[in-house]
Amino acid sequence: METMEMTQADETAIADGPHMSNAAAARKFILGGKAIFTLQSQRTGKRFTYRVKQGKPSERYPNPAYFVGVLTGPENTTDYSDLGMIFNESTFKMKRDGSISADAPSAVAFDWAWKALQGAEMPAMLNMFHMGRCCKCGLPLTDPVSIESGMGPTCRGR
Repeated sequence: METMEMTQADETAIADGPHMSNAAAARKFILGGKAIFTLQSQRTGKRFTYRVKQGKPSERYPNPAYFVGVLTGPENTTDYSDLGMIFNESTFKMKRDGSISADAPSAVAFDWAWKALQGAEMPAMLNMFHMGRCCKCGLPLTDPVSIESGMGPTCRGR
């Protein structure tokens, strides 16, 4: 299943949720290690939810690699399908043998957004919302600075 049906309550929660408006902060959030976020096209209104987890360094990947998944089921904490990986904190590569094809709307959207976020400005056609949890440790965010950045005070200090 590639797209999810949204209820009016879901639509309101996303529209009112923590919004990322700075490209550098968005990149930092995505590479936090435990990021869950929704990307929405302002042109089409379509949206997809992604999870990006930092992998442990290995002999094959000595620099941190980040595993990108897209929400494909009803449980927003576990129903993610592998989409690809981010290498060297900049290059996104689709998973070759994944269940999501490179031309699937969720794959095209992430690839476009990731490339666009490499610039200095947040793309005008992109809305990005986080789930109100720290991108590094996953704890709920409560203070305004943490909510805006997507990272709690302890994790910001690391």
